[in-house]
Amino acid sequence: MEAGSVQPEKSPSPVRRRAATPGPALAPPTIPRTRLVTLAAAILIVGVGIGGVIERQRHKSQDIVAVVNGNIIRKQFFYHRLEQTAGVPVIRALVSDQMILAYAKSLNLLPSEALVDSAVKDISYNPNFLKQLQQKFETPDELKYDLQVQLAKAAILSKGAPVTDAQMQAYYYKNADPHNPAALFYHPEQANIAIIVAPSSKIAYDAQHDLLLGVSFSDVAHKYSVDASAADGGLLKAAVLQGGPAAKIAGLLPLVFGTPIGQTTTPHEFTINGTPSWWIIRVLDHATTHTDPYDQVREQCRIGVMMSRVTASSQLSVDAAFNAWKKKHITAQAFWPQYGSTISALTGGN
Repeated sequence: MEAGSVQPEKSPSPVRRRAATPGPALAPPTIPRTRLVTLAAAILIVGVGIGGVIERQRHKSQDIVAVVNGNIIRKQFFYHRLEQTAGVPVIRALVSDQMILAYAKSLNLLPSEALVDSAVKDISYNPNFLKQLQQKFETPDELKYDLQVQLAKAAILSKGAPVTDAQMQAYYYKNADPHNPAALFYHPEQANIAIIVAPSSKIAYDAQHDLLLGVSFSDVAHKYSVDASAADGGLLKAAVLQGGPAAKIAGLLPLVFGTPIGQTTTPHEFTINGTPSWWIIRVLDHATTHTDPYDQVREQCRIGVMMSRVTASSQLSVDAAFNAWKKKHITAQAFWPQYGSTISALTGGN
C-alpha cells in the first residue's frame, strides 16, 4: 500500500446462506394508509398550485402586447388606443355594411351563398392567399363577409342588371393588358426594399462601416438616413415596380432587381432633381412579372362590370332611394354610448 493512502474499513461478514437457496426479494417498505392519503393530497395541492401559476403566467403573457426596455404595453391600453384612433370609422363602416346587406335583401339583390363562396374560391387560388390574409389580419370568414358586402353594393348600384360572361371576359382582358397603366390583374416585377439615403459619400461609407460591424440595418437607417423611411428603419411602404416611378432615377431599377434577396448593396450615388445622394439598399424580396388567371379573378370581374355602369346621376338616384328606405326600415341601438351619435347619424336617428 502506498504511503498516505487510507485503507477502507472492512465490511462485516455477511450471514451465510445455503448455496442452493436464493434470498428473498426485497419488498418496498410499507407506508400506512393515512400517510398515503396525506402524501397524495400534498401532491395534488402542489400540482394545483403549479398549474395555477402556469395558468396565471399564460394569461399574463396573453395580456401583454409588447415589452420595450422593460416597459409593458398591455392589451387593454393597446385596444383603447385603437378605439381612439379608429373606433368611429370602424363602427361607421360596420353599421353601413349591415344597412347595405339589409337593403339588398329588400330588393332581392342579396348575393347568394353560392356566389359569395365562388368569389372566395377564386381568390383562394392565389398562391399568396394565406400570406395576404395574414398581412391584413383577416380571417377567411371576414374575407367572405367583405365580398358579400361588395357584391351587394355593386348589385344595388347597377340596379340588378345581369352580367354576362362575355362582359366579364372583356373586363378581364382590359385589366390584364401590360400596356394599361391602371391594369388590375397584370403585375410587373416588383421588389420590397429598405434604404439608407445619405447626403454625402462620407456619411454613406460611415453607415456601411457600421453595417459591416454588425449593427442592424434598421439602427443604421435611424442614425444616418435623411429619407422619411428612416422612421421605419429604412423600410419603404410601397414596393418598387419595374417600369414604375423609380424608373425616373437612372440606374436604380437595374441595381434593385440585380441584387439577390437578402443582400445589401454598397453605397451608390443617384441624382434626384439635380441633388446627389448616396443610397445603400437592402433587397427584402422579389416578385416576378405575372398576370392573375381569369379563373382567380372571375368574381372581381363581375363586380368591376357592375360598378362600371354606375354614373353620377344613377349614384344620386340610388342614394335617394336608399335614404328613404332606411328611414322606414332601419332601427339601431348603441350599447356603447360613445358611438351613439355616430350610429344615430347613420341611421337617421332610428
